[in-house]
Amino acid sequence: MSRTYRYSDFLDRFENGKERAKEIAELSDSTFTLRPGADKWSTEEICRHIIQFNKLYQDQIGQLLKSHPKSPEDTPAEFRVGLSKSLFIKWMEPPYKMKIGTLKPLYPENMSGNINETRTALIRNQQELITLVEMMRDEGINADRLKGKHPLFSLLSLTVTEMLALIDAHQRRHFWQISQTLEMFSNAQEKE
Repeated sequence: MSRTYRYSDFLDRFENGKERAKEIAELSDSTFTLRPGADKWSTEEICRHIIQFNKLYQDQIGQLLKSHPKSPEDTPAEFRVGLSKSLFIKWMEPPYKMKIGTLKPLYPENMSGNINETRTALIRNQQELITLVEMMRDEGINADRLKGKHPLFSLLSLTVTEMLALIDAHQRRHFWQISQTLEMFSNAQEKE
């Protein structure tokens, strides 16, 4: 079963991501940096990871867009993600049942900055995604025709549609993880 997306779907999801990022930015410093366990990431670290992941794919999309001829008459109303990649995207989406390991380049400690920079960078990143999708829509970019190497696994290739769908699923996964962590903190405080 393949999945279909419209530019409006991506815009809605990244607008939701921006709203979620604004809510997260309002957390107290202590909650933002508190780890739920020794081997678990804080909300700040999760946000850094989301930013790194998104930037990796955004940079790849940017490279592909530089070489793409614009032809609005060629742009379909819907874009498709094939079966195998649709299954992977579905597996990434919340609520998830299995933790996925993170590759070293995407570890949060590999990103510098203070907590306020992380907060604003996450909101800015969501706006960059919105702007990117609006530009592609307005210029008539066929996101299914643009295909390039996966940013980390060069043997794999992805369409821009698949890259945007991965960004969306990945960040929703981590926004859900943040919600679960905050709920755990809240429940622990109620018991005290």
